[in-house]
Amino acid sequence: MEATKGIKILKARLRNFGKFTDFVCEFFDGVTYLVGLNGAGKSTVGCNALMACINGISEKSTGGTLLGERFRFIGKAGKSADIEYEFIDESNGSKFTIKNHVTAASNNITFKSDVGEIGEDWIKGFLNIALMSAKNFCALSGRQQAIELGIDTSSFESEIKRFKEEATQINRELKAFGEIAAVEKVEPVDVIALNNRKEEIRQELNAAYLKNKQHNKELREKYSVDQHDHAAEIMRFNEEQQRRFDLIDEASGHLVELKELGYAGSELQVWIDSLLKAEEKREETILSEPAYIEELPDYQAMKDIDAQLLGAMKTNQSAQEYAQYVKRCDAKADKEKEKEANKAAQEEAVTARNAYIKSHDHGFAGLTTDEDGNLLYNERPIREPYFSKGQLEMIVAKLHISRNPVFKVRFLDDFDLIDEPNQEKILTDLLAAGFQPIVALVGQKSERENTLVLRECAIAGEEEEKPALL
Repeated sequence: MEATKGIKILKARLRNFGKFTDFVCEFFDGVTYLVGLNGAGKSTVGCNALMACINGISEKSTGGTLLGERFRFIGKAGKSADIEYEFIDESNGSKFTIKNHVTAASNNITFKSDVGEIGEDWIKGFLNIALMSAKNFCALSGRQQAIELGIDTSSFESEIKRFKEEATQINRELKAFGEIAAVEKVEPVDVIALNNRKEEIRQELNAAYLKNKQHNKELREKYSVDQHDHAAEIMRFNEEQQRRFDLIDEASGHLVELKELGYAGSELQVWIDSLLKAEEKREETILSEPAYIEELPDYQAMKDIDAQLLGAMKTNQSAQEYAQYVKRCDAKADKEKEKEANKAAQEEAVTARNAYIKSHDHGFAGLTTDEDGNLLYNERPIREPYFSKGQLEMIVAKLHISRNPVFKVRFLDDFDLIDEPNQEKILTDLLAAGFQPIVALVGQKSERENTLVLRECAIAGEEEEKPALL
């Protein structure tokens, strides 16, 4: 850490605040050791009273304030308490004082500066009590830690959570597909086309039947006419022959009569003999009927198309099974693509979250958050037992600098829990970076320079001469 100038604490005054009746102490430029037994007021002087002074005491929300029933922080010496801290800005040497007059009903915070007016927003913004103390910071949840650093990944986490929920649903749907058994490819038969062809064949057969029927009808009609003409011809012939027989008989009779009357001529006999002899009568006969054609045409084409239609039912059932198989395979492939797209979206969201986290430069790499937005350093939560107390002090100090490089005060609580080599290293590094460490140690006497011994919320031996202060 490189030393930089900033704001440090000069003095604290506590009147009727908790167990502090009328307390005044001055802080050292380097390390200020606050030594005392448990309950002596070390944390109050070094941290809690400072927080109450600048941000007030809240009864409803944490919001960077000391939380609790306000009247319980007021001592027995009156109905109000006063907390006052004096600061110095090393960058220009100016001093300012912040005071909070606490009553059961309110905080009355006032500011006084030797360089004129200072803004309330600036005053309330320069102190981040969570980062001032590693113990306070580690007491926060991982998500609160991240938010304290300005890292609110809730929108990213919400998006990632949504993608993961989608992935769970996708995997559930993929699992439902199971192993899809292969189905032989079968092309479907166009039943409509077959039925249309069947109708065409039906019409063709019907037309052929009507044609054949008409052909036989015409043959029958012609046969009937021919048979009628044939019978009429036989009748006519027989009638003609009968007439000839009758004429010959009649002529022969007249010849006999003429001869009886004395006719002796031969001319009449010659004439009678000259007549054609009549043929024998013809018997009535029936003409042979013509060869009729089969009126009903060959229905083999119809039988074939019916067989195809019957087979089409089975074929199309197999084709439907194949189509469903293809559809199921396509649906599974689409779901696999959806899974890949979801995975890519998750990775993109995680990348965006990591880029967002990296955009907050906090002085060292390895800072990230888990899927719930909890702050991690090198994939571990920033608290014990994942890091030692000494490591946590240095980690939070670096975060303090990155988040608020102006306020150079660090409160090191439970410093006794750190081994001496690491105590020395932590203080050396903090001092090199320009910090004003306030160290709380359990004890009853001063064993180091720059030590304030607290007993029952008062400085022990106030009559003793103090070392040089800022």
